[in-house]
Amino acid sequence: MNRGTKIALIVLRIAIGWHFLYEGVSKWSVEPWQRPFSSEPYLQASIGPFRDTFRGLISDKDGLARLKKEALEAAIDRRYDQVLDHYAGARPFTDSQQTKLKGTANDLKASLAARLDDPDFLNRLSEQEKKLNDAEDRLLDAGLTPEQRAAAQKARDEARKAIAKAVGRPATLWDKSLSREDLHNVVVQAGEESRFRQRVADYEFMLGRVQEDASRLHAPFTSERLNADRAKLAKTRMELLAIAIAPLVELDAAAQKLADLEQMKAGPLAPQPSQTRLLDWMTAWGLTAIGLGLIFGLFTRLAALGAAAFLAMFYLAMPPWPGLPEPSLTEGHYFLVNKNLIEMIAVLALASLPTGHWFGLDPWVGRHVTGPLRRRWRGEKARPPAGAAGSRPGPERAAGALNAS
Repeated sequence: MNRGTKIALIVLRIAIGWHFLYEGVSKWSVEPWQRPFSSEPYLQASIGPFRDTFRGLISDKDGLARLKKEALEAAIDRRYDQVLDHYAGARPFTDSQQTKLKGTANDLKASLAARLDDPDFLNRLSEQEKKLNDAEDRLLDAGLTPEQRAAAQKARDEARKAIAKAVGRPATLWDKSLSREDLHNVVVQAGEESRFRQRVADYEFMLGRVQEDASRLHAPFTSERLNADRAKLAKTRMELLAIAIAPLVELDAAAQKLADLEQMKAGPLAPQPSQTRLLDWMTAWGLTAIGLGLIFGLFTRLAALGAAAFLAMFYLAMPPWPGLPEPSLTEGHYFLVNKNLIEMIAVLALASLPTGHWFGLDPWVGRHVTGPLRRRWRGEKARPPAGAAGSRPGPERAAGALNAS
């Protein structure tokens, strides 16, 4: 193999290594307030014959475990403990702050219970909205006495606070001067959320239908309906989980309002953990290790085979095969061959060549690490350095010795 070909292959190896390294580093080097990398959206969007295998890597792939009332209340309690632990790094919350935050957590759970279980929730919410509108209309009367104005302001604030608690936004809503239209939209949204149980039941029904359709793909139009239903499922799951996580966001906002300047030095609260934490950690650090190995020519063949394994999984998660829907998280349009497959073929070619010995740390590793370990495993004695006493003579010296004799 000529010199130019070797240089081109080394450049290819380093370029692919840089791709893997940057992908890995970008996944674990995020700021505390940023949402950490999660492989869940990618796994959820997987298609093809291995879809169930990839989605099975998610601890709660359909979100049903997180949509139960008990799970929602337990999540609020866990977040309350996480908030206290977070601010304890700067200065712990005082008893007064903890009491207020606990009150907010209890209000959120009460609001959750009312929206899920109280059949009169919407009627009571509408009554509070009417009281608020009446109080605001009364305040527009220029002829009110100071006592009447103070009473109207009190009625307005009480109604606004009651609405804020009822809709599960005690920290971010009641003290804001929302317009009447905006507040009505909040009430309407709360009404939609009060149908949470029915929407979850509809979601479970659709899940069952999708599973039934997936088991008989040979039926006419089943594939088209299956793909459409899966898209609806994904949208519904995201909407329901957004409702489920809203109380945690509200609790975070309440904690930030309670914290003083010293406690704020603890920084922003970490986002909610992913459903694929271990897999995310393995992916981020696996990409980083493979990238470093390819760039520095360190355990090059092992790094190239690891890269091929990663790329094979990426390819099989969303294969561009006939009869499958267009993947939602890919760039461009492909048929049978996509960039993951092309890169996989390239790293397999690199794994078959000693590019790490041409330019890299593999020769040093072979001399000082893998070579001695291999000889020790085989029970061989370590070779003394060339020229040392007891070393084997080279071919020229051996021939000279034979001629001299």
